[in-house]
Amino acid sequence: MVADRLSDTQEGRLWLNNFLPADQPVAARLLDSLRFVSSDEFRAGMKQLMHDVAAQAAAAGPVAFYPVRPVDKELAYSEPFPDRPYGPLDGSEHITANIISEVSKTLRRSGSVMALPQIEELREHRVRTVVLIDDNIASGSTITGYLDKWWANPSIRSWRSYKLVTFVIVTYACSPLGMRTVSRHRLADDIRSVEFGGDFSSARWTPAECNEVRDLCRRYASRYAIRKSLELGYKRSESLLVIGHTLPNNLPNILWAGTPVVQPWVGFFAEGHRRLTPGQQESLAGHRAPPDLDGIAELLRHSDIRSGRYRDSYNAQRLLLVLAALDRPPRTDDWLMTVLRLKIFDLQFMLATAQRLHLIDARRRLTDEGHAALRDGKSKIREVRSKLSGTDDAYYPSSVRGVRAI
Repeated sequence: MVADRLSDTQEGRLWLNNFLPADQPVAARLLDSLRFVSSDEFRAGMKQLMHDVAAQAAAAGPVAFYPVRPVDKELAYSEPFPDRPYGPLDGSEHITANIISEVSKTLRRSGSVMALPQIEELREHRVRTVVLIDDNIASGSTITGYLDKWWANPSIRSWRSYKLVTFVIVTYACSPLGMRTVSRHRLADDIRSVEFGGDFSSARWTPAECNEVRDLCRRYASRYAIRKSLELGYKRSESLLVIGHTLPNNLPNILWAGTPVVQPWVGFFAEGHRRLTPGQQESLAGHRAPPDLDGIAELLRHSDIRSGRYRDSYNAQRLLLVLAALDRPPRTDDWLMTVLRLKIFDLQFMLATAQRLHLIDARRRLTDEGHAALRDGKSKIREVRSKLSGTDDAYYPSSVRGVRAI
């Protein structure tokens, strides 16, 4: 069982020894903010989200699934190209392709879901929704390059001009940078993710703390780490998310082992391959820092929730924090998932519960009952203390109502 903080593990302590004593607290801040998603957690989340998207899109017509793949710059082609050979740049695409196969088989009875069809099959079956599957959108460069290859297909451009086909991107995680990059593409009609965030901007750091981490990554990458160009991760994506099947190159480079310029460098991750070691797969799978409800309440400016009447009820506090987050805009899924540290399925459940209890309306605004519940949750239970003191002396009433009538 891994410690609550990665900096307290044996591997974490060895990695921290790379740094000068004055820099170790900042390095520990970076390490302790990493989020690990196990392979089982990844597959379960992706399957559920793909089922949800397919069910919603089926009303418009058949749905086609494809894994997002890096662009082969040495090959002239356009998408869809399901028969394109896999190359050395392909990694997690094998995993997503396998998930697509499993989901398509379970939905085969509906007759409206297809896995990796050719362009002729898209035309023949009149597919109306193309769903592109990725594992993590950090910088957004891979998915935008892949979408460009779809736009290079004359048939796709023609269908888009007649509004006959919609593109939905499904990913386990998406960073704010990735969302901004991909959402600007002409084919990105919708982006759906299980988790949102997973980068420096989504960490529980102040702006000053974030700048300290960036400075640390730059200084030590230039002197000791493998490649200075990856000091903040590929395309400066500043990722903090690790999915069990593949270590992304979006992580800061100082986390990796490599050939140092000045002195030996011990990486938290091993050199030479983008995989967790067997020991790390067992100990780090699904690791995340314990939920900081105090920090969430403070960030939402409703710190009284943590000391209110429901301070001993975890579920009640989580629902109150959802109400606090909805007390002012924005009320979007991505912002709520980031600030509340919730997966999309947990967020949907909490929102449905709040609406069922008439605490929010259909536009996610607090009702009168919702405002009252939030106020009540921040109030403290009154502790009544009796001022009466006991005595062993006999009690004789000095006056009795109605005594004159006796």
